[in-house]
Amino acid sequence: MGNLGMKLKSAEALVGQMHLKMNIDEKYWMSEACDELAVRVQRWGFASSNRRAIIRGSGLEMFLEIVKLWEKDEIVIRSAFRALLNTLAEPGSIEHLLEMGGRQIIDQAMQLHKEEPQIKGVGTKIMYALLGKGAYVAMKDVKRVSKAIQYTVPLSVADTIHVEEGKRKRFVVEDTDDPNDMELGQKKGVMRVVASMKKFSHDLVVQEGGIEAFMLLARKGLNPRVIVEAEGIEALVASMTGYPKNYRIQWRGLSTITDLCAHLAVCSELGKRGAVNVVMNAYER
Repeated sequence: MGNLGMKLKSAEALVGQMHLKMNIDEKYWMSEACDELAVRVQRWGFASSNRRAIIRGSGLEMFLEIVKLWEKDEIVIRSAFRALLNTLAEPGSIEHLLEMGGRQIIDQAMQLHKEEPQIKGVGTKIMYALLGKGAYVAMKDVKRVSKAIQYTVPLSVADTIHVEEGKRKRFVVEDTDDPNDMELGQKKGVMRVVASMKKFSHDLVVQEGGIEAFMLLARKGLNPRVIVEAEGIEALVASMTGYPKNYRIQWRGLSTITDLCAHLAVCSELGKRGAVNVVMNAYER
């Protein structure tokens, strides 16, 4: 078909043909097709419509399949990375790529070609986009956990909480929700917060939100010991140690530790997990 045939096809039709040609013998054709799409998603006046056409045609899934199929071939990886990076400018595409495990696939390909400067450069830009949006998604989950703890509702209904024009908080709890499951729900919520804090240790917003969730649970939670059981103390200590000059993290952390000290069963665990040291360091500063 050649380049002329590619140029005559719409973006969606070209993506459809790429799906059909997904086999190892079509390496050079696939590389040229990716380059053609990379140009189209930057073309002035048509970039957004071409990105949407690619996404409608399951183009994001296709780019990941290309990376996995030809992961050792730098020619194809270079072209696929360029097309993928330019397509990610479309709203919602980054979240979709994260849901499909795109971060791990891109990272693995980068490791295989870490000496190739173009792949490393474009791949780094993709990873920055994924990590930034990943932190945003994680922060939404952290906020949901905080709501569930603050209003003592299951995680499943935390999203129904609203504040309107300064009026009292209103939320709906279905009669089928068993209050005996609240403690287990809070523990699962804290485990998710801890996982987000570990994964996005570089993101200040996630760290602040995570410690705020701990602070709420220490004050209003059904059983503050779930912070210990979910390794929340270690996450709190790591955050306070990693951001010693951040006022918001330090006072939230100190407030959480203070409230936890009111519970003897938890108090004895704080020193074992480094909480005493971060308190002393904060005091000395």
